[in-house]
Amino acid sequence: MKKITMKDIAKEINMSVATVSYVLNNVKNQTIPEETRRLVLETASRMNYVPNLAARSLVKSKTGLIGLLISAESGAGAWRPFSYASFLSKLEKLWSEQGYHILVSTIDQNDPRLHIILERNLDGVYIAGVQTKAFYQISRHFTVGVPAVIVDSLIDDNLFHKIVPDLPRAISRAAGMMDGEISFLITDNYNNEEIMQIIRSSSGLDEQHIHVAKNEEGVARFLSRHPEGRGIIINEFIAAMAASYMDPRRVAVVCTADCPHVVPIGARKITFEGKAECAFDIMNKHLTGYRFDDSEKTIWIEPCQDN
Repeated sequence: MKKITMKDIAKEINMSVATVSYVLNNVKNQTIPEETRRLVLETASRMNYVPNLAARSLVKSKTGLIGLLISAESGAGAWRPFSYASFLSKLEKLWSEQGYHILVSTIDQNDPRLHIILERNLDGVYIAGVQTKAFYQISRHFTVGVPAVIVDSLIDDNLFHKIVPDLPRAISRAAGMMDGEISFLITDNYNNEEIMQIIRSSSGLDEQHIHVAKNEEGVARFLSRHPEGRGIIINEFIAAMAASYMDPRRVAVVCTADCPHVVPIGARKITFEGKAECAFDIMNKHLTGYRFDDSEKTIWIEPCQDN
């Protein structure tokens, strides 16, 4: 099958190759009417046009690759890979429309080995769920000019954007769903002490009534010590697992993985919307030279009450 080129697309819609190139390469310094842009993109899709990323890299000095590094540690919950599946899916769709690919890697923050990632010369990188020390160990490997955006972690550094769910507000709303009668809280491990401290303080509970989930057995033992009370579970996959050991009507679930459909029937739900879209917008602004204000560096994703 013949490989479709920009010249083929231009001929199909009686347009200049330059205009087609401006649209498909998302050139920012050219004013293209929206109707023209839509026609080019629809035609390219219909004709199964595949961009030549190698050629684009030479022209733009870009590789067309955005990295997503997901921090993990030994003993992390089995649900950990699923917690970023929806985020990744949405992010991939948004970046593919701009001609980029997402390169995903799970890294051990106690021993980050980045040689495979570093060989790809990323244009930008997201780092998710990371401790402050590990973040600096990781970020110093990337060259100057490669923007790093932090997801689900709080790092006290205004050089970097942080995109985090507003867990204090979500916990408050979840408690309200339980009429304020909260006797326990189960949470995923964010690998970031600042986030974990926010969760603890927002719950108003002492340590013996808070459980950081690492495996099913630990969750089951914790729930056996709280057979009657009402509680909050942060992460819907943990809630789905916990349903075997409790009545779901006793909990409100804070859905941090954007998969509210896995929440057990009967449980209340708090969801977050727009994390992937926000992450895309921030990185895209970095790549197009947007000048940020320091006050914009920490972005809290607002919770929504599902039921």
